[in-house]
Amino acid sequence: MANHDPLPSNPTETTRLLPSSPDTPNDEFLLQDEATRLAALKLIPWYRRPSIFWLVPLILLISLVIGVAASPAEQAILQIVCKEYFDEHGQAGHHPGLLSTSSSSLNGGDPSFGFHAGDNSTQYENPCDAPHIQALGAILFSKLRALKNVTALLTVGYWTGLLDRYGRKSLIWAMLLPAIFTQLVILYSSSAHNKYGSKLLYIEAFVQGATGGSTLLDPSLQSYAADTTSRDGRSLILGYMMVLLSIGMIIGPTLGAYVIEHAGGRYTAALEVTVVVLTVLLAYVYIIPESLPAEAKRRANLEYEQAVLEEAKLPQGRSWLSKLGRYLKNVFTPILIFVPGRIDTTGDVVPMPHKYTLILLITISELQQFVFFGIADIFIPYTNVRFHWKHLEDGYYYTFIGLSSFFVFMVLYPFTQWCYKKLFFKKEEEGNDVAKKTTAPSADEPTHPAEERNAHAEAVLDSARKTPRAPRGGDFTDSLMAEEETVLETAGLLAAEREGRLDSAPPQGKLETTRQTTWLEVHLFGVSSVLFFVSSIIIPLYERESTVFVSGFIRSAGQAGLTNYGSLLTMYAPPHQVGKVLGGSCVIDTITLTISALVYGWIFSRTSGTMPAFVFWIASLSAGLSILVWVVVWSLYKRHDQKVTQQQLQADSVATTRS
Repeated sequence: MANHDPLPSNPTETTRLLPSSPDTPNDEFLLQDEATRLAALKLIPWYRRPSIFWLVPLILLISLVIGVAASPAEQAILQIVCKEYFDEHGQAGHHPGLLSTSSSSLNGGDPSFGFHAGDNSTQYENPCDAPHIQALGAILFSKLRALKNVTALLTVGYWTGLLDRYGRKSLIWAMLLPAIFTQLVILYSSSAHNKYGSKLLYIEAFVQGATGGSTLLDPSLQSYAADTTSRDGRSLILGYMMVLLSIGMIIGPTLGAYVIEHAGGRYTAALEVTVVVLTVLLAYVYIIPESLPAEAKRRANLEYEQAVLEEAKLPQGRSWLSKLGRYLKNVFTPILIFVPGRIDTTGDVVPMPHKYTLILLITISELQQFVFFGIADIFIPYTNVRFHWKHLEDGYYYTFIGLSSFFVFMVLYPFTQWCYKKLFFKKEEEGNDVAKKTTAPSADEPTHPAEERNAHAEAVLDSARKTPRAPRGGDFTDSLMAEEETVLETAGLLAAEREGRLDSAPPQGKLETTRQTTWLEVHLFGVSSVLFFVSSIIIPLYERESTVFVSGFIRSAGQAGLTNYGSLLTMYAPPHQVGKVLGGSCVIDTITLTISALVYGWIFSRTSGTMPAFVFWIASLSAGLSILVWVVVWSLYKRHDQKVTQQQLQADSVATTRS
């Protein structure tokens, strides 16, 4: 006997006809469509209303911190490595140019930071530019990032779980506090008072990972955007968020260079500025309105309490192995949200073309991330070895990347979307019109609009519900649901119900808009894989400084595809599970970051003296694999689209015949 929820005696227009699971309550909140949810926000006073505009100062200042601190922090760490190297080899002494941006030392001429360079370092104006020292720096970077990412892997599931239970702001705070700690540790490690060398950096990496760190930036901002924007324009909104990041990257390096110059060449002066800015951000986050609805919090906390109770019923082993097993299970539990059937099907969710759609989309994204973050991990050591870049050249490059991102997201990305809609949407509409005329029985017969057909189905179904029935060889609810499916199939709505849609299907125009938007996201996501491939392969083929800038511009254009990925990911998740979905994605991102840091750092340390650009061949391979996976995804979307179109045409034909 089936264990279905009993159908209500007095159904309303928001009542679920076919519950997605016996354990899913008929919450009216779950059945709200996107328009209803967003309309409710407009009733809130502006100063308490969640809006994407609250994020503008936050994103701008965060990007400013990144732009100011990126190069000085890495250069400062490289100087710490250099100091350790010469100290260990007994070559400490006074060398004013060793740890400075010009002729002054890292700490404004402090003689304790100077060395006499020996071995093959003497052929370089700055002995710290020697390939073997830069290789040591690359290894340290890879170790620090691996430690941070592995630690984050063990904790990020917990932190992202707070998104749905306590709200989106909880993650923003959890991101800012460790960032301040990081800058303070680098400041102390770069000072003349540091007696521990690079060991403190390992402590910083551990704390950064244990608190989630920078991995929480994307899920916190994307979840807030998902709560306050419609899915049709979400990718463009995420693109504008990238514009704000690019503005900070344009201004940040210039501001950092100005601060360093007027501080006597101290890299650490730029880091001191970032500490002040991050402290101001902590106060600003306090006044930002929370975007997660109270009902969504209630449901997420209820699910969490139920999960805790279920786990408490299981036999608990007392050995350390069993405790470790339970902990690791909790660590990787967020990833299980992508197992088919784990995401609730509600009125605010778009049906997936295949049960493994999300897994394939994540695979593409992670291959792209492997390219993007892997190159970022070794970029400064690579340019130091190959082109002898310093902070000034790094600043030029990061400013150029900021300008490129600004152009991509303000001009190129919106223009690409506009061209796509003009070219492809128009062709699809013309094709649909021809198909409808072909399938119609006669041009003289009246058509039955989608809204009228849906109303007809609801009326018939309502009448069927009110008619008393006796069980026919089985459970009463089984027979009732079977008759409901018959009515829905007659009206051409069964396919939508099987995908988890509401009993009252959205108007055809809205469905068509969502379909076209989905195709836009999918195609642009694939283009980004191609751009990542091109940006990676041109550097080893033509290794010049100009090629590095061209590659950076192309990679900035490819990064736009990550906004399409974020839009697709949140498109398939209801509001009360957005945090879980983004949290699961964040855990997988952390695994990718860990692998990329170890792989790129290890390869560069082995090839920096002979073929520094070899790591870009690895990036090209990863980007090529992402293209192949995208082709599979495209074929699934195409097949699903053809199936849905055929069902819709058949439903229109049946409705026309019945009328």
